[in-house]
Amino acid sequence: MNKKSIYALLCAMSCVVAACDEDFDDVAAPQQNPQEEAVTLPSVTATAGSAIDLATAESYIELFSLAPSSALPEDAELSNLRVELTAEKDGKSPLLINALDGMFASADLQSSIEQLFGKKPVERTLYAVAYADVMLDGQASIVRSDTFEIKATPNAPIIEEAYYLIGAPNNWTADASVIKFNHSGADVYEDSKFTLAFDFPKDDKGVNTDCWYKIVPQSQLDAWLEGATDWDGVLGCETDGDDSSPISIKKGWSGALKIAAVEDAKLIIVTLDMMESQLTYQTANFGAYLWTPGNHQGWTPATSVKLYSANKDGKYNGFLNLDGEFKLTSEADWEHTNYGDGGNGSIDPAGGNLSAEKGFYYMNVDLTANTYSLTAVNSWGIIGSGVANGWDSDTYQLTYDAEKNAWCVADAVINGEIKFRANGGWDINVGGSLNQLSPNGANINVEEGTYDVELYLINEEESKIVLTKK
Repeated sequence: MNKKSIYALLCAMSCVVAACDEDFDDVAAPQQNPQEEAVTLPSVTATAGSAIDLATAESYIELFSLAPSSALPEDAELSNLRVELTAEKDGKSPLLINALDGMFASADLQSSIEQLFGKKPVERTLYAVAYADVMLDGQASIVRSDTFEIKATPNAPIIEEAYYLIGAPNNWTADASVIKFNHSGADVYEDSKFTLAFDFPKDDKGVNTDCWYKIVPQSQLDAWLEGATDWDGVLGCETDGDDSSPISIKKGWSGALKIAAVEDAKLIIVTLDMMESQLTYQTANFGAYLWTPGNHQGWTPATSVKLYSANKDGKYNGFLNLDGEFKLTSEADWEHTNYGDGGNGSIDPAGGNLSAEKGFYYMNVDLTANTYSLTAVNSWGIIGSGVANGWDSDTYQLTYDAEKNAWCVADAVINGEIKFRANGGWDINVGGSLNQLSPNGANINVEEGTYDVELYLINEEESKIVLTKK
């Protein structure tokens, strides 16, 4: 049952339940059919069974047994069984699930546990209150139980905190030379994806060759580092040499995974989704640009600012004005790979739109790790031995001219070396030459004079300074 359904059911019940007294021993008639005389009925007793493991449970399960009080009239009939679940005994905003013929859907219990506690497969204690409708003398009322406990373990795989690659890239050596996958650092049950980019293995002539490998969980690496020689915990595929993508992986499968050589590819990018026990890979020969269409420019890739990768190594940077949602495209159109938000600072070709508050930003993207960062740039200053304050502090502050799409200052007196830095610090700075600025570039030497300065920031290939001497 999804969250909307749960809350809808809660709302439907709220008026009826509210009519019960503080001890919930009285039974109120449904609001739409008020009774002339209130019918007071005793509560029922709910008793949970043994702990439930949802990994092995049937599709429908009996969460508890319900025993009506002996004081309940003999001809009363109970029906429409449901239960409210919370993570604490007096928890607020309980989740409601309904029974079907007295049995509860395992999927509904799984969903409730995930909402209350997360997906980690450890036993959880849920605090429950059972409700039932009572038919008596042609009128419907409600009874409820006292709070009782249900213990259950959600159905999820064991996901370790870290994973490593062993195989051709480290000569199949079972030690600390295994290559660690990247991860967002979030709870592994909220972000179960691990990524790794590495160079194609090469033969003695420097030509790409097939890559054979397996996956090593942290626990297996720890065992090796303590002297173990077994490979029992290593993840493989069912058939040796299977180069499918995606492909299922698990402990106990002896097959080694394979990625066939691609002549001009620079990198292999592997993604593990440990919630699905699945691996995918792609080979990459990165282009020089990523385009940045979005709200700020009408969602047209061809006219958007380009992020630039000087080494064509999958690592891009650039400056851009943003105003809400945007995406990254691998070409100047929508017909190729379009990157969106993967969560926790990651990008994903299947993700929704990225988003940023209106402002000027410096952006880094690393396609080898599927990550990105945005740094808001609120100011630019001129610093250096060629201006009055030297290297101690910014001498001139530039202001943004939206019409020129440039940062500008008038009447700057310069004689010697300068650089431009953002936000009064050195984390983001540009230098190099007047016609080609790059992040962390060399000092720029300017001949003596008074200048109007225009700083055009796009990317490492196109950023420049225009100096107009007075």
